[in-house]
Amino acid sequence: MNTFSTVILVFLFVIIDLIPQYQNEEWTSFFLSGSLLVIALIMAVLMDLKVEIPTTTEPIKKVVTFIFGSD
Repeated sequence: MNTFSTVILVFLFVIIDLIPQYQNEEWTSFFLSGSLLVIALIMAVLMDLKVEIPTTTEPIKKVVTFIFGSD
């Protein structure tokens, strides 16, 4: 069900947002929106298939610790 609702939202988003961006030749926003849309669709399919998605907490914590120097 998660994938089905995501596909419907993707379809609506393409009609409402991406087609006008393509027609107006707004390439930066078109490709940025399109790539984020593809990532969201892939994540929805993976979640629907019950694939274990790794958390990003540890890498973010290491970057923050590296930048600010303390825990």
